[in-house]
Amino acid sequence: KLVGYPGRMMLRDIKRRTLIRQYWPKRFRYQLLRKNMIFPESFKNYCREEEFSTFTNETQPWWRWNRCALTSRQWGVVEQYRLGRIMWRRFADYNQMSGVMRSTFDRYTRQNTEMMSRERRIIREDP
Repeated sequence: KLVGYPGRMMLRDIKRRTLIRQYWPKRFRYQLLRKNMIFPESFKNYCREEEFSTFTNETQPWWRWNRCALTSRQWGVVEQYRLGRIMWRRFADYNQMSGVMRSTFDRYTRQNTEMMSRERRIIREDP
């Protein structure tokens, strides 16, 4: 039954996202009416009751979690790439992500960076 999804929690998260996409605009309007200072208390109470009776808690946008698209891991997700930090690091190590380089501290010593900056200056001055 979980065809195309790495785990059951990913499927559950997708169901929550569809509920949020479907019901959040209406729920948000109820919240705005309820929090408005101009309307009387009776109308605010009516909006509160309507909101809680018609919508489930899963229609709140903070019920969704950003998950890794490959492993369905919840924690440590790099949101820009939709990957967990472990998978992101694996792809970055083997140069499988364009424009990404894993940060390293031992390769670039002060001497190497000075040489690189000299080379850049020389290249800039030539044209």
